Amino acid sequence: MLTFDAEDTEIIMSLARELTGTKVNSTHHSIIVQNVATRMTEVGCQNLEEYLVVVDANDEEMPYLLSAVTIHTTGWFRERGAFERLEKILSERFQNTSEKSVFRVLSVACSTGEEVYSIAAVLQNFRRTHANFSFEIEGCDIDPISLRTARHGVYDANQIDGVESRFSSYFSQIGDMSGGEFAIRPSIRANVRFKTVNILQPPIEAEKYDFVICRNMLIYFEAADVTKIVEHLLDRVAPFGHFCTGVSETSALSGSHFVSVGQATYAIKGLVGGQNRRVMAVEATVKSVKVGARRILVVDDDDSFKSLMVEYLSTEGFDVLAASCAEEAMGLLEKGGIGLVLSDFRMPGKNGLELCKAAHGIGYKGAFVVISGLADSRMAEDGLQIGCSEVILKPVSSFDLIRVAKAYVGEAVKVSVGGHPDLVLFGASTGGTEVLVRLLKNLPPSSPAVFIVQHITAVFAREFAERLSRSSGLPLGQMKHDAIVEKGHLYAALGDYHIGVKNVGGQLRLIVSDVPAISSHRPSVDFLFDSAALCRRQIFAGLLTGMGRDGANGLLKLRQSGAQTFAQNEATCTVYGMPKEAVKLNAAVYICSPEDIRKRLDERLKQEQSGPRIKVAQ
Repeated sequence: MLTFDAEDTEIIMSLARELTGTKVNSTHHSIIVQNVATRMTEVGCQNLEEYLVVVDANDEEMPYLLSAVTIHTTGWFRERGAFERLEKILSERFQNTSEKSVFRVLSVACSTGEEVYSIAAVLQNFRRTHANFSFEIEGCDIDPISLRTARHGVYDANQIDGVESRFSSYFSQIGDMSGGEFAIRPSIRANVRFKTVNILQPPIEAEKYDFVICRNMLIYFEAADVTKIVEHLLDRVAPFGHFCTGVSETSALSGSHFVSVGQATYAIKGLVGGQNRRVMAVEATVKSVKVGARRILVVDDDDSFKSLMVEYLSTEGFDVLAASCAEEAMGLLEKGGIGLVLSDFRMPGKNGLELCKAAHGIGYKGAFVVISGLADSRMAEDGLQIGCSEVILKPVSSFDLIRVAKAYVGEAVKVSVGGHPDLVLFGASTGGTEVLVRLLKNLPPSSPAVFIVQHITAVFAREFAERLSRSSGLPLGQMKHDAIVEKGHLYAALGDYHIGVKNVGGQLRLIVSDVPAISSHRPSVDFLFDSAALCRRQIFAGLLTGMGRDGANGLLKLRQSGAQTFAQNEATCTVYGMPKEAVKLNAAVYICSPEDIRKRLDERLKQEQSGPRIKVAQ
């Protein structure tokens, strides 16, 4: 058995710090020393000095030394809560879509691959019930020897004894049950790749991932390096993507870029890449455009990125339309009233430059900006020649979007009228009960009437309404058809019926109806919103977390009637269904968190009571 003195141990620890960048603590000294001793025995070296000569003389030995001084902590379905959270993310994101989708995962410090294949099993299981779903996983690690095992995909039988039976079909047995091995099936391995990466010297890549997982690695680095690593990984997360860390590492993600969704998993706030990483050759001079039409059209086939741009611009008060391809965009441009087009370059059918040319062909006179992940100086030059105002590089920050909007269409024109609202309306489903309790807490007695439709079992409807009344401080209104709607009161269905509001001779009255379910629900958010849109009053309305699309069409009618409309953003939703459908329809003036919705409500409530109805700017 080889032994090392204090000096040898210090040399080994220095090598570990130099090669991996980690701050190895005393707990791991013995593990690393033993790893080095084992490797020395394998190559026939009797002391450390002799082994280091071998390493220096033989490039092929360095990977083995690197592997020996690297801490390896992995296992099958380790910290299972993370995998449960991943399954929930998949369910929420793909439950209402039939479009082909590729879900991309990055597993950092993946070691010998157990975590990667655990994730792959979860994704493959989800794929069984979602035919249009596919996935790609990249596992990376600094240790090339461990990655050899990962690529080989063969493991001792006793390592995966604890794998759930629903995932067992993704492993094939090699040899007998005693002392045998298991291999990852080709159907899984086909979607997985591995790469040697030093996380402190990451490659410069534009690839984005829907789920980035980096667990129990940050604890081995100094604070400054942790910050560097986290910033890099943030830059790899796609819009509306998620980051998962170890349960003991959550403090590293306490900054403003992250919001916890449970199980040490975080959603990313805002656009990825806080800095404006535009290529100088791509940045064109902003042309002077006479402010005329002030509406903005966003064109992008990536629904997540499109929604994010709509969110940022709408939150600033700009009137925004959205299209998923050039054909849809041309239909909107033909109607006129658009002063700025923000278009992706690569899309089905016409690309962004071709769309620009086609738009000018039908007489479009506004600004046209192409946003591309592939932009270069040649594209910028070609774009300017056909009439583009700018060609800029993805990802863009909120600052860039607002800068471009103000440069071409001026300051935002608020679509909805201001002043103290006459009605406050909210619709919600899954996850909405707690959101509503927080959102409406301690409303002032001078509040207008507040109407709530929450999808909830009828037997619990009264109990929830009473809880909401206590939290808001507003008494429940009289739930009788044709009753006068009173200010400072809360109205919510107490059973299996619809509620709405109508304007009778300038007086607001309650509608209680037992007509059939609308959008599969009774009470229905659409029923409430549709009725309110006919009242010609100042209205503040929001569509909150929930499954399905109830309320989306109604919110659009409210916006078209001049209401100030809101959709809860994806990062704070339990289920991003109803708000997402509203965003697709451009029904929401603002897309933001419940806290921001309440902030804007408080601002409106401080304004003077509204007078005669003001015509909404079109």
